[in-house]
Amino acid sequence: MGKKKSKAISLQDYDLLSIDTYNALSPHLSPSEDKRVKLILGTASSAIKNYSDDVTIANRKAWLEAEADVNSYVGDLVKKYLLPPEEEPSDVFSNKLEVWEYLVNEAGYKISRTQFYQHCKDGLLRPEKISGSYLLKNVEKYATLHLRRSDSGEIESERERRIREERLEISLEKEKVLLQKEKTDLAKKQGKYIARADFEAAIVSRAVAFMAHLNHTVISVAADCIELVDGDQQKAPQLVDFLNRKIEQRMADFAKNTEIEVIFETND
Repeated sequence: MGKKKSKAISLQDYDLLSIDTYNALSPHLSPSEDKRVKLILGTASSAIKNYSDDVTIANRKAWLEAEADVNSYVGDLVKKYLLPPEEEPSDVFSNKLEVWEYLVNEAGYKISRTQFYQHCKDGLLRPEKISGSYLLKNVEKYATLHLRRSDSGEIESERERRIREERLEISLEKEKVLLQKEKTDLAKKQGKYIARADFEAAIVSRAVAFMAHLNHTVISVAADCIELVDGDQQKAPQLVDFLNRKIEQRMADFAKNTEIEVIFETND
């Protein structure tokens, strides 16, 4: 924001190992700082020479450690004494052009300069009465209400509304699931539901008991059946087998998944 400035000097512009950097720092250093800088620079210089003369893993490690000390301690001193203080970003634009450049180049909004100037003319964004400048908070409010993002093509307020609607829909779905779960849990506590495994086990046990009861009945009444028809008592085993087969057929029918239609009739 504001007028364009020449490129500021940064830490990368300094060779932290050079004598020129030390000479620039020296007038600002306290005795203890000066002593430590000389020690760190001397250690780094020796480490570089040793690694250059004998390329070993140990010498490389010593060089990297010395370089890290230089970048950390000497670099901090350069920032402290030689670099200008970092400027806080301005929250005021001096004219409409600065506002438009900020919106398009930094904030990521999509609007032509002509259209933006027309918005200002229509009063969608107004400058401060006394200074004629534009406050950042007013610019951001204007952009949120009236501009489209370059990446999505949506007006910010529309996107926010859509996000809120999606979140609300998700929240409602979660509440429905939670409500259904609570209803099911309540029904279980009231004895309206039983576990599927328990239900199937009960059906099987009842069927086994029913089958055993029928088999016992056949055996116990076989002689009576033969006597009733004046038959041969020697054929009782054959009669038992015959009746058991009939029972098994019935039980097989019972085991099938069948649908039963129930019709209730009333007498008019």
